[in-house]
Amino acid sequence: MVPHAVKQLAARVVASRPRKTIRFVAGADCAFPKDREKCVAAVVLWDMEERSVLEEHDAIDYAVGRASEYVEDARKTLSALPLSPFLEHVRRIGDFVLRRKW
Repeated sequence: MVPHAVKQLAARVVASRPRKTIRFVAGADCAFPKDREKCVAAVVLWDMEERSVLEEHDAIDYAVGRASEYVEDARKTLSALPLSPFLEHVRRIGDFVLRRKW
């Protein structure tokens, strides 16, 4: 069964010849497993001239990578503060985010 929103989008597609040669094409898609606990998504950038993938990202891997950068930046900032039980709990939030199963 095709969702109503997909049918609406498909009806709006206009197929025509491009005015000039297209070099790059980006595509994105997502899917929801039957358990509906997460969304699986990916993005790809295709080079039409070279006929090759320039970039591809799995949304979860990309997000975890970015989260790691933010947690590391936060840890550097927090290192200037005096030690306290509160500070330890704040540091653990970053650990939780990075260990969480997506």
